[in-house]
Amino acid sequence: MGFDKNLKQLATQLVRDCVAITRVELLNESVGSFKKQGWDGKPWAKRKNDKDAGRGILIGKGSGQLWRSLRTDSRGLDIRAFSDKPYAQAHNKGFVGQVVQNVPEHQRHNIKSMRVSQTSLKSRKTYTIKKKVVGSISTVRAHQRKQNIKLPKRQFLGYTVNLGNRMKTQMEARFNELFNNV
Repeated sequence: MGFDKNLKQLATQLVRDCVAITRVELLNESVGSFKKQGWDGKPWAKRKNDKDAGRGILIGKGSGQLWRSLRTDSRGLDIRAFSDKPYAQAHNKGFVGQVVQNVPEHQRHNIKSMRVSQTSLKSRKTYTIKKKVVGSISTVRAHQRKQNIKLPKRQFLGYTVNLGNRMKTQMEARFNELFNNV
């Protein structure tokens, strides 16, 4: 009876360890895709308007909110990786459609250019320069802005063969570690 109980405990421990290995590897694969700027060996589509050459494709330039929002969850043997950001699915699967943005009420400062005369203290010459001055302030009412957007697919969540091979190797190592002591 003692052997059966010990075997049951080892099997339960192995299942727990396999779930933990899967969660860690899923998260590592997803975060790694941001660092590699690609998925499963294929690079992501380049940015259409690349004015800032140092900016990453999905990483942004220092915000990193999307990749930091990646989490894993497990219920029994059901394991999933997800993000709580509303735009994560659009980037992961691609999106073509219309987006409605709610613009809050705000103040608009209308800037005017004025010519101002200044006298240099050192040379005692008078110069005329252009100076920007706030002309008037107007209130913009809250409204909605509609935009047609086409986001290419830049996958960062999912299963790859490489991920499966890494999980299999680690699970086999854990299996051998647990059952070699029996």
